[in-house]
Amino acid sequence: MPKPRTFGLWLHPHAPAEVSTGRPRAVHWAYRSGADPADFERVADVSLGGDYQEPISGPKLSRFGVVGDPKRQSYGMGGPFRFYADFTRKCRSCGEEFTFSAREQVFWYEELSASNDAAAVRCRACRRGPQALRRAQATWDEARRAWRASSSTETTLALASAGLTLLRSGGATPRILDELVGALRGAMRDDAESAALLGWSARVELARGRHAAAQTLAAEFLARSGESPDEGVVALRSALEAELGAAEPD
Repeated sequence: MPKPRTFGLWLHPHAPAEVSTGRPRAVHWAYRSGADPADFERVADVSLGGDYQEPISGPKLSRFGVVGDPKRQSYGMGGPFRFYADFTRKCRSCGEEFTFSAREQVFWYEELSASNDAAAVRCRACRRGPQALRRAQATWDEARRAWRASSSTETTLALASAGLTLLRSGGATPRILDELVGALRGAMRDDAESAALLGWSARVELARGRHAAAQTLAAEFLARSGESPDEGVVALRSALEAELGAAEPD
């Protein structure tokens, strides 16, 4: 059995951890911005057996981060990430520094099998914006298909919810509100007893800037829903009351 070899674990504030006998001469291309090789610090001695895909070993490495598992990674000529430690980057979208944590790196490279050429270039908040928009668009498309197949009270309520969410995510213009008004009015003609349709109509009218119409619909909704214990009605009532309060002039 090959004798374990000794290496140093090198950490950098702006780049991935390195396992090397001496100070790393170069920084992985994807992390080169603001990452001076001279800033690497040797923090521990680690061992590596003869198998290139074996994880490293050493005392109390959890103090610094997470040991990588090369067998779960997708890597090329540059080799695997043998250790993950937190480091900071500058967000490409907002320009603020953010931490690319060891746990996030494990998820990227060992759960999602992302190439080790990939790197997080945006902070979590800026990554969530496009993700939320994609989810909102998919939910709207599904709700619209269901409503067109069968314009029931349930599908109309789902359409209204998905439409307002998409609008507020920046994925639609205010013209979508006209479609929601038409759908809600048609549903109320078929189901005059539904308090929820009134509540969603009030929210859509508020989004259109028609405060008087929204107040009238909201008053009828609140009177009709009363002390209903239904969770959906309770959530709708809370959301509507908050939006009415925010719409009131100072």
